[in-house]
Amino acid sequence: MRVERSQSPTEQVTSILNEAAVAPDENTKLDLLLKAKEVLVYQDPKLLPQFINDVIAYQNDHSSTIRKFVVAFIEECCNKEKSNVCVTLPNLLMLIKDRSLIVQKRVVQAASNIYRAGLQWISVIDLPSSDLSNVWQDLSSLKSNIINMIDNDNEGIRTQVIKFMETVILVQTYKSEGGIDRENDMSLEDIPLTLKVTRRRRLEDEARVMFDLLSRFCHSSNVGCANLMTCIGSLTLIAKFRVSFIGKVLIALETLTKNIPSSLTQSQSNSVQKNLKLQLLSLLRLPASTEHQQTIGKLLLDIGASNQEIMKALQVLSKNEDGKKLLRSLKRKNDDVDDKKTDKDEIPEKKRCTDGTLVSDTNINMVKSWVLEHFSSESITNLIMTFMPKLPSKMPSAFETNYTPISAAGTDCHKQYVAKLLATLLCSSDVVIPDLKYIKQDDDELVDGIKEETLKMEEEDILLAQPAELNLKNCHIDPIEAEELSLDALLRILETSKIIKSKQLREIHTKVITKMAVICSDDFRNTILDWICLNLTKHMNLGLSWLYEEYSVNQGFIKLPTAFRNSLSAEQNYNTVLCALIRAALNGLDSKEKEDALTMLYFESPFITDDAVDILKEICSKHAFGLVILNELVSKRPPRQLVYLNALLFYTSHKDEQLREMALNFISKLYKNKDLKNIIEEYATFYLGFLRLQIPPDVLFGHETGRLVKSELWDEDSTTACLYLYFMLMTDNYELIHELAAVFTHAPGEVKRSIIKLLPQPIQNMSMNSPELFRLLEDMPKGAETMITRVLHIVTEKGKLLFFISSIYSFLGLCKFLFFSIVKGKLSV
Repeated sequence: MRVERSQSPTEQVTSILNEAAVAPDENTKLDLLLKAKEVLVYQDPKLLPQFINDVIAYQNDHSSTIRKFVVAFIEECCNKEKSNVCVTLPNLLMLIKDRSLIVQKRVVQAASNIYRAGLQWISVIDLPSSDLSNVWQDLSSLKSNIINMIDNDNEGIRTQVIKFMETVILVQTYKSEGGIDRENDMSLEDIPLTLKVTRRRRLEDEARVMFDLLSRFCHSSNVGCANLMTCIGSLTLIAKFRVSFIGKVLIALETLTKNIPSSLTQSQSNSVQKNLKLQLLSLLRLPASTEHQQTIGKLLLDIGASNQEIMKALQVLSKNEDGKKLLRSLKRKNDDVDDKKTDKDEIPEKKRCTDGTLVSDTNINMVKSWVLEHFSSESITNLIMTFMPKLPSKMPSAFETNYTPISAAGTDCHKQYVAKLLATLLCSSDVVIPDLKYIKQDDDELVDGIKEETLKMEEEDILLAQPAELNLKNCHIDPIEAEELSLDALLRILETSKIIKSKQLREIHTKVITKMAVICSDDFRNTILDWICLNLTKHMNLGLSWLYEEYSVNQGFIKLPTAFRNSLSAEQNYNTVLCALIRAALNGLDSKEKEDALTMLYFESPFITDDAVDILKEICSKHAFGLVILNELVSKRPPRQLVYLNALLFYTSHKDEQLREMALNFISKLYKNKDLKNIIEEYATFYLGFLRLQIPPDVLFGHETGRLVKSELWDEDSTTACLYLYFMLMTDNYELIHELAAVFTHAPGEVKRSIIKLLPQPIQNMSMNSPELFRLLEDMPKGAETMITRVLHIVTEKGKLLFFISSIYSFLGLCKFLFFSIVKGKLSV
């Protein structure tokens, strides 16, 4: 392509993109796009916002090479200008699901820089919360999609996912004093506390969960050599830049040294150990690793590092006191080894396991062969039962610290290892084994043969120094049988709660069960739930712990891998457990225990769902203590106060007098709360408004209200159901009489008669000089004369009637109708 010198950069880029659109082959198109990138990103970045979408549009090209270029272009654009992150994130979310594994791998590789740039950008930019929230949601989706690819079949993609997780952990954790500092190293300190879309604590918790996931991946039995070495490098890098993780990293590496995956070949295992040694030596040179030098030195010796290599690495810290101590310790160890080698021939031989013949240490292998010949199930059982009483009552701390479970127990290699241990013990004692043949010192051939056998056995014992993992390929268990065995094991774990006395162990036991309940299958969940419900009073703490674990998952405090999620959402899982516990308490306990259990569940559960509130309404219909719980929830659980208040108000119109009076009593106390006063009045007015209708509404009937038969006409029962709450509030607030008069004018005849009949109850203590009474007469609704007349009859006494009417007349100047009707009615009395 020839570009005219007179062309401006804009025309030049336009021309290049036009030619790329009609390029005949993939290579030509790629060359043109590379030229466009050179101009846009490096020569004239001001043109980038104008043409960025034109270049990214090639993400739909049929060629995977072009799509891979688009990913690289997006990465360089975001590195050049961080604001491009918000433009390119939707495209990356599409490319992460590309059909080509090469493109997916390139997206994961670019995501490390893009995620860091995006987080830096939203930390400094001033945008509306909604826009920032959208960008952060896209960043979180990208992060979630990549982390879920940790189990991808492609080893290259898994490697890049590990590097991405390393970046996220470094970005979402705090720097520590003593770690390596590099230019442009982002950490949690760079994220402002005022950022609304996320919080530092949540990011840090997510990073720690991701670190645990990375550690578990490192210990996986099926991890490949390349992935394992990448994982080791990432863990070491995290320890260097975030020294607060050094302890956890060393624990992970120590576990790895003892459990190198059995899927690796011998050459791969050697490569892993060599890489592990290099990484540990680099950690040893780190100034912040002073407190862990003894542990690192032990690990290095275990994987075959020489003392000279360790001391050479420590030379940079020779001025440090702890470094000097370690050097002196290693030097003493070397001196002791040299002394043992020098004086080996001077050590007197002991009497060994034959009839008094002095023999050399090579007899260990003969005794080992003799032990193997006598190995049987019966002999091992007798040996264990004989020495069982001699075991200490408490596990020694040294054993508890150093013991590593041997997953290859029972194999031939393990039997050889145990036989050698027993042979060593026998040969170091004075035990006589008569049927063993003697070894003559001058029998050189026999001695040489035994030495060769010894070397061979030592090579085999190297494999037993690290416990092998179970080879799942050799396990052929029927899935149904495996499920039954796992459920039986779960029941045994649950039953161990009966024998646990220590508070600390009980907490661990509860934590283990709740974790299994959250991450395991529905069968496990149902088994645990049934076991809790068998004795809910005793297992209440376990049930509440489970609820809090589910709530943490629902709120995002705990992140579950995709493989551990069932078909229900986290909110549905929580609701299922809560409702099941409530129904178990309702149906399986006696009266007193039922009340205590339900009270505890509703008061101590982290969140009360709508379904749980509906169950509580059912409880209120049968048990009075349900209303007590509702009333306490209104006062003690403000976040959903209105839901509980609405449920309590519902029972103010119940047909059952005991429930209704209790609910009205609670509401009368809550009515004094200024925050709830208007809400209660609105509810009472809403029910009063039903009286305007020609037929009673359906809400007044049903099993919940106690009125099982629906009435098509207003009667006294349905009318009073709408007036109970309103009349109770009127005794404290006479302003409500105006709304009552307005409703009275439009009410059916039967409703009016019921109102007139019940009217004395709320206004019997109303004063004759009440401002609300005078305002009612001044603004008298048309059609409410009968009700107002009844009000005047109630609030006035016979002796004061004429005085009261004259005061009204002088106040209003008109009330002929009322005057003559009242006088006529009173005088007739």
